[in-house]
Amino acid sequence: GFWFQNIFWKLEFHGPIPSRWKFVDDLNLLEVRHPISAPSNMQKDLTDLESWSNDSHMKLHPAKCKVLHILFSKMPYVAPPLSINGIELQQVKRMKILGVFLQANLRWNSHVDSVCCKSSQHLFLLRKLKHFHIAPEDLVTVYVSYIRPVLEYAAPVWHSGLTTELSNKIERVQRRAVRIIMGAKYTSYTEGCSYLGLPTLQSRRLHLTKNFANSLRQSDQFQHFLPPARGVISGRQTRSSYKLDTPRSRTDRYRNSALPFIIRLLNM
Repeated sequence: GFWFQNIFWKLEFHGPIPSRWKFVDDLNLLEVRHPISAPSNMQKDLTDLESWSNDSHMKLHPAKCKVLHILFSKMPYVAPPLSINGIELQQVKRMKILGVFLQANLRWNSHVDSVCCKSSQHLFLLRKLKHFHIAPEDLVTVYVSYIRPVLEYAAPVWHSGLTTELSNKIERVQRRAVRIIMGAKYTSYTEGCSYLGLPTLQSRRLHLTKNFANSLRQSDQFQHFLPPARGVISGRQTRSSYKLDTPRSRTDRYRNSALPFIIRLLNM
């Protein structure tokens, strides 16, 4: 598949694009195809986008546009180059889309590294406030309002794909925060979290994902992302007819991705 991201002047493009996502001034184009048997139409879509932009008296900036190829085929494959205004677009192994780093191998190392680095820098604020003898409950308020949201941003998207190592890496940030807040009273992470009323980040992510799953199922606009219930498919009423049809997973990569995990949560 091909991902293309571009700063897009907060306007809609109505050309023949197979798949696109747009939020404010970010536009992402997606093409899913067989790398060998199906030809790519992405260059045509980019050319149409370029023509529309010129007709609208705007200019695209190829230097701000990136291409991400996601391919797991065992056969050797050379991706065709893509260009705008005759300038070839840079091919990357990771891309930041609406604050979330997406890697070509569909792992979450880059995103976890990013949020851990950013939140660790914010721990400096806790140290400064601790130096001025701010009460622990106020330090907790600063942590849950200013630091923890960085670690949980878009968690339903990537929580299910975390390895134990990545999950522990995120948890270590909160461990450091608890140690700073508790100071000399710190004995262990578990006791510190209990004393401060902080759940573990892993349990928090699971809770956030469950809430997102329930809101998705109740949404009239996005409910179509989920498969139909088993009773709708079979036409029979059984004890499990309310459960969603579970997609078959040939790989652990797909089984541990967001949507199959959300379906399993809703079927519990």
